[in-house]
Formats: sequence, C-alpha cells, structure tokens
Amino acid sequence: MDPEEDPEKKDPGGTWWRWCGGVAKLANTPRAWGLLMGAVLAAFAIAALWGHYSGTTVHGNLTMINGGAKETIDCNDGNLRLEGDNNTYTVTGHCRRLDVSGSANRVTVDSADIISVFGDDNAMIYHSGSPTINKTGNNNTVSQRQSTR
Repeated sequence: MDPEEDPEKKDPGGTWWRWCGGVAKLANTPRAWGLLMGAVLAAFAIAALWGHYSGTTVHGNLTMINGGAKETIDCNDGNLRLEGDNNTYTVTGHCRRLDVSGSANRVTVDSADIISVFGDDNAMIYHSGSPTINKTGNNNTVSQRQSTR
C-alpha cells in the first residue's frame, strides 16, 4: 500500500471521525442523547457565566483605558486609574487611590483614601470613609451615598 494512502501514516492515532463515532455510540438512545446534549449545554453555560462574572482585580496598580465600558473591578487595597469617556464602573473593596479622568464617567466605589477626578461631567459615588477629594474640570461631582448591598 502506498504510504500516502495509508490512513495510519497520515493520522497514527486514528482518525478523529473514529473518536466522534465512539462518542456518538454513547448517545444511541433518545434518553442518552438528551443527557449528552444537556451536559454539553451546561458546560457552555458555566463557561459563559464564569467569563461574565470573573471581573478585574487590582494587584498593586492598575490603569484601565476604555470608552463606553461597563465593568466591575475589585480594588483590593490598590491604586486604580480609570481613563476614558462614557464608562460605568462599580469598584468593590477599598482603594488606596482612585483616579478618574475623561468625561461622562459614572463610578461607584466602596471606599478610598484619595479620590481624584479630572475632566468634565464625571459622577463619583463612594459608600464609606472620608476620602481626600481632588476635582479638576467642569461639572464633576463626588458624593457619599450608603451602600444598598
């Protein structure tokens, strides 16, 4: 037999079709097929939820540059800098320093030692503490509101 035509030479481990056929044999009844499809769908759902809720965590210092983002960030006692326009951030935990620059950003933070806002039309809400507040620009607001969590 010509080596070019020998399937074992092309794919020494066997073809993936053979493997797929083995999986298909597992689902040879309607009930087994339904269980297999349910398991596959559950795996996809778990992967999608894991990716959606995994969020970002600050490890020391973090700068994020976005436009139109909506994200949750765990500040983890770090220094966080958020740059861009039209972003909505929920910052959990405590920040040593939180800097926001750009315009029309909406940021809610649990607590911070220092909050600095640069730009125009930014709205910052902190839930607890007495941070040092620095504002540069027009129509920026920083206010305290108790957490509803």
